[in-house]
Formats: sequence, C-alpha cells, structure tokens
Amino acid sequence: MRRLTLRELFAGAALAIGLVVALAVFAFLQHSRREILAASERLRLSAAHRVEEQVTNALRHAEDALDDVERDIHSGAISPDNLGALEVALFGQLADAPHLEEVTFTRATLLAYDANGDARLDPQGRFQLSVFRTPEGRLDTRIVRQTDGSFEAFLRERGNDNAFAGASLVSAGAATDPTDHPTFSVLASETNRGRTLWSDLHFAELDHSRAEPRVILSVQRPVTDGAGHFVGVARVGLLTTDLDAIARVKVDESNPKDPHRVLLLSVSASPTEPARLVARMTSRDKVVSFGDDLRVVPDHPAPEI
Repeated sequence: MRRLTLRELFAGAALAIGLVVALAVFAFLQHSRREILAASERLRLSAAHRVEEQVTNALRHAEDALDDVERDIHSGAISPDNLGALEVALFGQLADAPHLEEVTFTRATLLAYDANGDARLDPQGRFQLSVFRTPEGRLDTRIVRQTDGSFEAFLRERGNDNAFAGASLVSAGAATDPTDHPTFSVLASETNRGRTLWSDLHFAELDHSRAEPRVILSVQRPVTDGAGHFVGVARVGLLTTDLDAIARVKVDESNPKDPHRVLLLSVSASPTEPARLVARMTSRDKVVSFGDDLRVVPDHPAPEI
C-alpha cells in the first residue's frame, strides 16, 4: 500500500481545516442571520404593540365621550330636549379631551320604520347641538334648529379663554336638516338600532364653509331614553392628525435613520373592498376625494402599498 507523503499529509490537513473553518463560518453566518431576523421580528412586534396601544387609546377617547353622553340622556340626568343642559355636557366632554374635534347630539322623534327599515321622523322638534374645536383652539357651539318651518344655524363663538358663557348665540344663516346627514340617517335606521358605528375618513361637517376643512373619523350611536324610545344620535369626531402622528412611530427607536415605516390601514370585512390608508406617512401625502369617500394618497408610495 502506497504511503502518504509529507506534502500530501499537509495538503489533506489543510483541506480538512479549510472545510472545518468554512463550516464554522457558514454556521456562524446562519446563526447570525437567525439572530438578526429574530431581533428584527422583536422590533417589529414591539412597534406593532405600541402602535396598537396608541390607536386604541386615541379611539377610546371618542368612545368614552360617546358613552358619557348616552348614559346621561338614557338615565334621565339630561333631558334630550334641554339645550342648555346638553350644551354644558357636550362642552365638558370636549374640554376634558383635547384630541377630540367635536361632540354632537342630533335630536328627532321616531314615529315608525318604513318598508326599507329607514326611520320615519316627526317633522317637528328636530335640532342639532354641537360643541366643536376650531382650528384656532376655541370651543365654539353651533345649534341648528327649526324656525318658521326651515332650519337656521346659530353660533356661539367663545374667546380664547374658552369661558363657557363668554358669548351669546348669533344667527349664522340658513342650514340644512341635520337628520339628512348620513351620520344621523344611517344610525336611525332599524338595522343599526343599538349599534356603534365608526365612519370612514371624511371632512368635518362643521368645517363645510372653510376652504380647507379638516379630516376626521367619527363614531356615532343611536340614543334612547330610559323607556327605550329613540331620541336621537350622538356623534364624536376625532381629528386624524393624531393618527398621522402615530404613523410616524419609529420601529427602531435607537436608530435616528430608521428605514421602517408604519402604515395604518382600514380593512373591510368585504373581500371585494381593498385595504386603504387612513393616516398620512409624511406631510406631503394628500387626502383626495373618490366619490363620497376620502383616501390618503402617498406622495411616494412604496411597492408594498
């Protein structure tokens, strides 16, 4: 049998050592890759939990205000026809929650439902009372009520100190029937009796006369009195600027140039409805009308969007 030469022995040893080193490097790289992916996943999950908590808290402010208004009317603590007591209650809700844009109660008496389940309302006694936050930060009041068979709006513009009784109501001209607005009519239908519904993105109804109305989400619920009779709809509006801020959360808080992005999407239960952005990722993103809906259109959308 042929014996290995010293050169062949060294070559074989070098090859074996090379293979061992190569395997060790490969194992190290695979382990490092798994560790990097695991660390990335932990960062992603941590950011997702933080975003979820912040979104939940933002929405909870609006739902808490809605609960309070409904409870006060249902318990009889406030009469749904007492404009003075209602204004005090709605003002208090908005003053305690700086993230809310408006708290509104629209009053109407339900007579019956038609064949389609839509509400038939008493033509008399309809009104809407809103306390809303202006772009300048004031808490103003707007009341729409019937005068001589038509609707008229009245405005109470408070001073910068937001003193509750700091101004009187002044006529703001003709207005439309507030019960025709979808945030009332949809909730007054038989199908939605007792339900709480969040809207899609929409322009603030109370900014209709402004050149650049604010974009809000609103939550609304039909309200009943202690006897279970429908008396109106309560609505609370949330400014989407809070959601825009949440969408700028950093995934890696230790990295000033974090390349990740957080997307807030509205996902429909219908398989034919695509998910849609509900928050701007940058100040350059635009909100565009598509029919009756608003959509966030990214300035430079990533391929994933």
